[in-house]
Amino acid sequence: MNHIETQLDLISRQILDLADKADVAAEAREKTDDRLGHIEDRLAEVEAATSYSLLEWISTHWKIVAVISLPVPFVFTAFMLGVWQMKGPEIISFLREELRASQANSSILYQPPGLSFIRSPVEVGGKATYILVAKRNPVGLSCTYLDTTPIFTDELGRSLAGRFESRGRQYGEDMTRTELELEIPKGLLPGRVTAELQITYDCNGVIITHRTYPVAFQLLPKTHTVKE
Repeated sequence: MNHIETQLDLISRQILDLADKADVAAEAREKTDDRLGHIEDRLAEVEAATSYSLLEWISTHWKIVAVISLPVPFVFTAFMLGVWQMKGPEIISFLREELRASQANSSILYQPPGLSFIRSPVEVGGKATYILVAKRNPVGLSCTYLDTTPIFTDELGRSLAGRFESRGRQYGEDMTRTELELEIPKGLLPGRVTAELQITYDCNGVIITHRTYPVAFQLLPKTHTVKE
């Protein structure tokens, strides 16, 4: 019996010792939590103070901020304006040439600007001689000519179809100058008129209409001869 009582007494002491250690651990954990909470509060105070100080500094020294930040886009803009002032015409000319070359090479016919014209004088109800200077582009070498329709546009913006009275032809790869007779449509008002040709081709079974550059001419009123 004495041996059993001794063992029980030892176990109870161990239990009490563990309880004391658990109390100490709980107290230490509470202190740690308090310290962590205090640290979080201090961090929040520092963050708020920093934000407030930054805002306060900006509000106090906003002129400095403005002076530093505003010139940046202006300097870049001034630089680009300077480049544009020196090279603007060359840039525009280059873009125009590239656009013109792209459009010219993608069409069936190539028509050099400024070489085609309407021979004057032209009267209402008469005929116009269209001088067309053009050549076939490589993309149109396999296309077969079908027909031509002249389109006239007067100063009111009205577009009327005339009659093509010349024989159509197949343009080759060499620049060619041809004279084409066009009949002026009825109802076209005298004054400044533009003319262009709608030339239809059969390109491997696909019907494609090529439009020439418009050329301007002066359409004169019909003259009346008084018989004596």
